[in-house]
Amino acid sequence: MPAVRRVASMPSFAAMQRSKMLRDVTDFIDARRERSRMYTITSGPRKSLLTIREGVKGFHRFLSKMAAHEDLKMFGAQFQWRATEFGSPKWNPETGQLELHLHAHVLMTEPESMSPKRRRKLRRRLWKLFKVHWDDAGRIENVREFVKYPVKPGDLDTIRKEGGPGALMDFFDQVKGLHLVQPMGDLRRERGKRRHAAERLHRTNDLDARMFETVTDWNAGKRPFAARNENRERIMRHRLFLALTDLILAPHRIFPWIDAERAKEAEETAANDTGNRRETAQRSAPRIANRVIARLAPAPYGSPVAEPAVVVWGWNGDWESLLREPKVRALMQHKPSYDAAVDARALITRVCAGAPAPAASQSSQRSNNCPGADPLEWLILDESPPNDGQNDEIPACLAAMN
Repeated sequence: MPAVRRVASMPSFAAMQRSKMLRDVTDFIDARRERSRMYTITSGPRKSLLTIREGVKGFHRFLSKMAAHEDLKMFGAQFQWRATEFGSPKWNPETGQLELHLHAHVLMTEPESMSPKRRRKLRRRLWKLFKVHWDDAGRIENVREFVKYPVKPGDLDTIRKEGGPGALMDFFDQVKGLHLVQPMGDLRRERGKRRHAAERLHRTNDLDARMFETVTDWNAGKRPFAARNENRERIMRHRLFLALTDLILAPHRIFPWIDAERAKEAEETAANDTGNRRETAQRSAPRIANRVIARLAPAPYGSPVAEPAVVVWGWNGDWESLLREPKVRALMQHKPSYDAAVDARALITRVCAGAPAPAASQSSQRSNNCPGADPLEWLILDESPPNDGQNDEIPACLAAMN
């Protein structure tokens, strides 16, 4: 890379700027291929090298006014891009100065419903509007031919040969700081949006999709004013909410011609409607009451005795509805057997501790519950149903215990 200043008129530096601009313009035209056209607009007669700066400024103001003109808005046409060029310099022997042909390439988009007849009408209108020589180059087929360099290397050589190094320095001073390439309209907004969001265009190899896709630019950061814009939008939404709230709560502000009595009646009616809607919503909302959601294993939950328990959702003290639950009903059916088993365990504990017991058979002496005694057979006889003292079968309450 040659050691030159970062001046847009330098071809070496313009090539670096052109690469990014070419991606933006290509992606923009790719989405509007049928509606994009190139206009070449001149600034009139040639401009002197020493007055080219004022000529460029005036020419740019002219293009901006034309872009915002009502006639273009009426036809739906928009200027999206302008690129200023200086053309081939020529030496004027009459004035003894170099003169440049100042012109610009403009990207113009048409509406989708632009017919050939309406396009011819637009051209006739633009001839009266521009009042300078211009040309409609048609649809843009090659974007590289559209995004050109402001000054070609051969033109700089011509300035140096015709006017010497001083003329080349004068040219650089004249074009310093000028926006020779400028996006406009929708293209400018798209580029600004990607720039603020730290995004960039990446070329894809998918032939069925668009040429570029938007990806995150990890080498850039979000602009600080992007966060301020978000805060501004949030503040505006909050202010709008407060304004609407004030209007709803104060009907006399909306309709100042309504008398105070009618305004009071309207407020009471609105309050009653609000209360009715709230009451209806409460009645229609399903409520869960006395719902058994789990059954727990027997354990000493609220007392020293291990008892089964259930988890009830929405308990309101209604025992009848709770007893109708299947899980609770199953527990209540087994409650007598459970109580008998608890009483039997209590008796075994007392006998093993040395309580007196009646004589038992030899078969019960093999019991491991109380060595040297036969309490089990006695308990079986003791817990037998009435008039069934000779039944040797073990009741269900004790079978689980054994």
